[in-house]
Amino acid sequence: MGFPYQHPHQQENFGFNVWSGPLQPQHQAHAHTEIEWNFLLSGAARYFIAGRFQPLSVGRLALFWAAMPHRLMDAQPGSRMIWVTLPIAWLMQWNLGPRLVEPMLEGQLLLEPNTTSGPCDRALLERWTLDCASSSPHRRQAAILEVHARLHRFADALSAQRAKQSLDETGADHIHRLTAFASVHFLEDIQVTAIARAAGLHPNYAMGLFKAGCGMSLWEYVTRLRIGHAQRLLLTTNHKITMVALHSGFNSPSRFYQAFQDIVGCTPTAYRQSVGQAGRSR
Repeated sequence: MGFPYQHPHQQENFGFNVWSGPLQPQHQAHAHTEIEWNFLLSGAARYFIAGRFQPLSVGRLALFWAAMPHRLMDAQPGSRMIWVTLPIAWLMQWNLGPRLVEPMLEGQLLLEPNTTSGPCDRALLERWTLDCASSSPHRRQAAILEVHARLHRFADALSAQRAKQSLDETGADHIHRLTAFASVHFLEDIQVTAIARAAGLHPNYAMGLFKAGCGMSLWEYVTRLRIGHAQRLLLTTNHKITMVALHSGFNSPSRFYQAFQDIVGCTPTAYRQSVGQAGRSR
């Protein structure tokens, strides 16, 4: 990299600096006041940070507050990494928002959510390494400005990731309530609007959410529940087909025949005969 390599943990005052070099496991945990960025260039490594074991991934930026006790537990031979240290005061002054600052101060290791940003981050960090080794104050200032910008993008990515996680969790809960109600009442004369309202949702929102999450419409889900019930009746009773349709939630035999054909791929009569014959032949 154009300068003698020295691991940051061998220095007393880190401030803003960037290093690159081989990884060596550490004999004990230590701490310092800066924010530390790690970017694993090759190999494999595992940290112990704030009471947790944390593996590092090649090409994925990782940030943590180094005031939390941490130790490089093990590293695959030949592993190399880039370190960046940054004064905690800068982080607090840059108004990066709670999504990044709060979990970091709690001792979490934060990983870049965008797993495809590795090549760009590598080029950026390698340039910072050269900038910090340079005697030019302008290059060092340029690196600081880029660090500032990269942190803002990191914070935005974390916010988007957590918002999506929250939405996913909320959506899963809504879908569970929809399916729970439908599973109890699918044999009744119900409509999608009634299912949605029973789950406390607007019908349009419920239908869109269910379609996005399950790959089928809410009404298709109800219809499939009814056809499944009809299949059981066809196999376990001698009810006529029209009776099976009525007992499966269909008010119209023609709708039952059409739905059965679409989902099962044959008529109810053919299904009863084929499956019944297969069962008797065993």
